[in-house]
Amino acid sequence: MAMMTTDNEKKQYDKMTQLALDVLSDYGFFHFPLDVFSLANKIGIQLIPYSILPVEQYMTLCHKHGMDLGFTISRLENGYIVYDTYYNDVDIREPAQRFTIAHEIKHVVSGDCHKKYLTESDEALANFFAKSLLAPQAIIIQEGLNSPEQYVERFHISRQSAEYYCLATENRKSVFGEKYLFDYEQEFLDKVRKYS
Repeated sequence: MAMMTTDNEKKQYDKMTQLALDVLSDYGFFHFPLDVFSLANKIGIQLIPYSILPVEQYMTLCHKHGMDLGFTISRLENGYIVYDTYYNDVDIREPAQRFTIAHEIKHVVSGDCHKKYLTESDEALANFFAKSLLAPQAIIIQEGLNSPEQYVERFHISRQSAEYYCLATENRKSVFGEKYLFDYEQEFLDKVRKYS
């Protein structure tokens, strides 16, 4: 049975799309596939791959719920907040690593890292943000991409993600039309053209 999305939930997801495009614009990232590693560094996130950790620490993280793919902690250093994002580069392929880092970027830019606990909603919104960051629907629609293979090639995402994104985009087209873009998406595409 499909879950119904409330108007409030839809607004939250729309905010994630806009936040993703704002992050890309604010940090000057207009080329795809997105160099998510450079974006994280530019935001001020220190990326720490699991492969450099001691074996015992790596094994512990891989068996802790919610930490098998990656996580972010914040700490104070010389009076400034520093974000350390640990990500699994041992057991998962690069597209999944990129998604994990994009997911963690949402937790940083929206302040989730300062919460004591993250909710299921926080995690679902971070997943949606990651999708919007790595494969913006505005670009998909503008370029007329219509198959998972095209998504994989254009955005360097996993086949599974591409299938999900393709279905979501086709659903959007059935609601809004083949070429419809929101104002903030058009503004982002104008910047992509200007800086490409």
